[in-house]
Amino acid sequence: MTSVVTAALVGVKRKKKAMEKAFLAADWDEVKKLDGELIKQLDAAFDEPSRDNRALVEELESVLGLYGRLVSSLPDSTVCEWLKNKI
Repeated sequence: MTSVVTAALVGVKRKKKAMEKAFLAADWDEVKKLDGELIKQLDAAFDEPSRDNRALVEELESVLGLYGRLVSSLPDSTVCEWLKNKI
């Protein structure tokens, strides 16, 4: 069986790449914006009836790796700013 890369999975890959670019540029406001967009793309990819589960899990692992690098690098002042309205 040939697997098809869905538009939703391509969207996840693109948002992750954009988020990684913003992260490398230390553009934290852009990272925050892309975080919300990436979550929406992930939801769409998981809801896709014709999804390739293996490809989706591989991409999710890559996304989680990016989040791990991001969290360990995020300046404390940015974390405080983002969370001040959440507490």
